[in-house]
Amino acid sequence: MAIIGEEISGETNQKELTLGLMQNKDYMTFILPNSLLDRLGLNARETVLSNQLRIF
Repeated sequence: MAIIGEEISGETNQKELTLGLMQNKDYMTFILPNSLLDRLGLNARETVLSNQLRIF
């Protein structure tokens, strides 16, 4: 998992990440593995990167 944005260090981690947090943090970009996508119940319509990662 990767989080991209201004001063986001310590904002969350893979265990604590929720769909609600992702929706409420419009200043963050998330790069997630398929296993985390499944846990969050997200569909696979987002942009596919290498190694089965997706960007939100």
